[in-house]
Amino acid sequence: MTDLVASTNDKEVYGSTILALGINGGIEAIKSIVSNYGRFDNQDICNYSLERNHKTVMGLLNLNQSSDKIQLGISVAKLTKVDSYITPLEQIHENIKDPILLTEADQVLKALNSDSIPSNPKSEEASK
Repeated sequence: MTDLVASTNDKEVYGSTILALGINGGIEAIKSIVSNYGRFDNQDICNYSLERNHKTVMGLLNLNQSSDKIQLGISVAKLTKVDSYITPLEQIHENIKDPILLTEADQVLKALNSDSIPSNPKSEEASK
């Protein structure tokens, strides 16, 4: 599916594939959604699919993860603008040593603190 979403020129195939990736979930699906985010001006289906993976994204925003995984979590937070990512981003910002991740977490935190949307309560419930 990751190849299909990247290569299709059909808006409906793109939307259906993004949705399927969101349903299947997992880190590889999240990577694919992020790297193909908003093609055909269709951010809504991407946001929905990423929010379906809220629990996984919250796990990515953990200091015990590799830099690549934290970076992916920061990318999701930046794209979706969901407020429930503020607390883990603050923890990353306060404790991370990597200057690139520190800068990115700071930028996303500033954006979320000024313009975020509430997370879906069902997604938050699934994260607990």
